[in-house]
Amino acid sequence: LYADLTELARVHDDGGRAAGLAIKAAVREATGGLTCSVGITPNKLLSKLCSEFDKPDGLTLLGLDEIPARIW
Repeated sequence: LYADLTELARVHDDGGRAAGLAIKAAVREATGGLTCSVGITPNKLLSKLCSEFDKPDGLTLLGLDEIPARIW
């Protein structure tokens, strides 16, 4: 699942951490306890890559300034 959070109020205050945690909690509640890994980045491709970094049940945040060190 991909969701563009750009227009979400205050999402940039913490790099998306609160939004990511809220998504994970909503999935857990809606599914009766299933976990998910979330990647919050500047674009869809990076988000998909980052959602794989900290499995299972991870939350990976990646800002533009971190891309060279963490991806390349």
